[in-house]
Amino acid sequence: MITAQQLSQIDPRTKTADPACVVALNDALAAWKISNKQAVAAFLGMVLGESGGLHVFAENMNYSSAERLMQVFPSVFKTRADAIPYVSNPQKLASRVYANRYGNGPEESGDGWKYRGMGAIQLTFKAGILAYFKAKGIDPKNDPASVLTKPAGALDSAAWYFVSRGCDKAAIAGGFKPVYKICQPSMIGLDQHEPFYLRALEVL
Repeated sequence: MITAQQLSQIDPRTKTADPACVVALNDALAAWKISNKQAVAAFLGMVLGESGGLHVFAENMNYSSAERLMQVFPSVFKTRADAIPYVSNPQKLASRVYANRYGNGPEESGDGWKYRGMGAIQLTFKAGILAYFKAKGIDPKNDPASVLTKPAGALDSAAWYFVSRGCDKAAIAGGFKPVYKICQPSMIGLDQHEPFYLRALEVL
């Protein structure tokens, strides 16, 4: 069992997280049989880095300038005029940038927003999100956010993703970098996640 004290030693931000996260974390590790120290530490490295210390379980799609949208989504927004309607409009933006990909319908379907990144490792797109619900044998009732943005669903879905992608085995064999490569092929942000993994190895 991982305690709240251990979590706060690994990531002080967890001190102000929902207390239900500690129970949810331990339940998720048990449910998906993540028990090896290397694997647990790698899981924490991913989860704490992605969720801001167990505070954020949904992707922030709120951008305050057209210039930033063009920088982040250069293949979608070629001109400032094209980007302006999506400034400070998270629902509209997600529906646009995630349209027609991995099971999502066109922009007007709203699937991009409905299946935006959610959970402690941010499952994204209809195909991936519904694969989790199928694995659990539960019906999201047309509202996956109602499950994935709460501690239990956020952490359980992250553990499912971790195991289903082979991250547990990768961690045991090679440490954190192979795990991060699976989750983030570009390796961007490794330096923001790996410290949690290293501290977890010391604390656990």
